[in-house]
Amino acid sequence: AEALLSADYRCDVDVQAATEAELWVVERASFQTALVDGRRRLYEQRLQQLQRIPMLRDLTLNQRVALADTLTTHSYHDGEVIMHLSGQSDPATRLLVGVDGTARVLP
Repeated sequence: AEALLSADYRCDVDVQAATEAELWVVERASFQTALVDGRRRLYEQRLQQLQRIPMLRDLTLNQRVALADTLTTHSYHDGEVIMHLSGQSDPATRLLVGVDGTARVLP
């Protein structure tokens, strides 16, 4: 559905209720605006969070934008191991940025 509303997709079909139905309706323009606004807000939040990280403060805006483009969100349960490093043999391969909740480093 997102692809159909985001692109200028055209086709000849009828959509027919197969049972009694109640639908939510979102017009294409409203849908596109909501997507853009939602992504923009998320993007702005990410840029602000990156600016607050001391080791990233010296990055240029373009560098922070490039970094924000690569961020993905992962959720973890209480007590779940987020990352395991084993002494000298395992270099850190990820930067973890806390967005919500807390994590602790265990010896």
